[in-house]
Amino acid sequence: MAERPHLFVHAGFPKTGSSALQYWLDTNTAALAQAGVSYPRGPSAADAPGRITSGNGKPLSHYLSPPLRRPGFDAAAFDESFRRFYLATDKHKILVSSEQIGSHATDMLQTFKQDVVPDVELTFVVFLRDLYGSARSKWMQGVKRTAWTMGFDEYVASHAPTAVHKLKSMAQILGPDNVRVLHYDSVAADIVGALLEAIGVDKAIGGGISRPGLVNRSLTSAETRVLIECSRRHGQRRIARLLSDHFMDRHPDRVSTHLPDPAIVDMLAEKFSAEIRWVNNTFFGGRGVFGAGGREPSTPGGGAEMKEEEVWSEVALLLADALAAQLGPERSLDDIRNKTGRRQPGPVASRKTQ
Repeated sequence: MAERPHLFVHAGFPKTGSSALQYWLDTNTAALAQAGVSYPRGPSAADAPGRITSGNGKPLSHYLSPPLRRPGFDAAAFDESFRRFYLATDKHKILVSSEQIGSHATDMLQTFKQDVVPDVELTFVVFLRDLYGSARSKWMQGVKRTAWTMGFDEYVASHAPTAVHKLKSMAQILGPDNVRVLHYDSVAADIVGALLEAIGVDKAIGGGISRPGLVNRSLTSAETRVLIECSRRHGQRRIARLLSDHFMDRHPDRVSTHLPDPAIVDMLAEKFSAEIRWVNNTFFGGRGVFGAGGREPSTPGGGAEMKEEEVWSEVALLLADALAAQLGPERSLDDIRNKTGRRQPGPVASRKTQ
């Protein structure tokens, strides 16, 4: 009797290296195929060759999480389209990856297992990050992309480990043996190798991770303080994105050493002790692998921290370039103020009348 296909679903929880991992997968489909793994390249790979992609699992993420669906999504036709695109292969192993799969609805995961792939061996693979690092990364993303102005201590006071709750849903529907949990903090130096081992492939084919030119790095402490202060003044997401992208684009390798706050680590350990215990008992044989987080610096010290004044200088130069583009050779600052309705009497207007 023919062996059942084995579908591995990488449900990338946020801020666990999915961008770098999916870039490697998109650019190494031939090596994966030689190792017996089919990784059908999705639309995001075709649209963005050589850049960060969102993996090949967007259709599955939309099926599993109805709020992600766009108008016209046909759930009734998903069964046939999924099997045609992903399962029509002579490879025994099929790999699907998307960060958004982690936001699945429990009932849709049950339906997917029972109705879409009942004849397929189904295994989910997830990277799970310690609570402190996960919370800080989510907060940092909010500062960069949505103009958050709250401090990390304020954010973490209301933080909930949603990844653990979603992991419980996966274990409930699929069974714990069909969910492979990789401790991100332990394997961050080689996430490709960790994933390959999890799906039963020799990690030697992984080599190193070829990263795209722009990596979604965390901001330095100085960059973060400047961005928050700017967001307090304008409150606009698009400006926060513009400034954070400017920092990352100009300095993709700039790093900052962050020293975790022991009080916050202790608070998370106490508040979520039941969740920590469940993860370790269910997936790590009771060993204390997953936790609130360590107290060591997030990155090794490497030179002096940049000063806040340096970041303000970068912002000033960016704004000067933008202002010059807005003014052009013939326009004055008053022209822009009149157009935006924000003109106020002041030194500039006074000088014009002198």
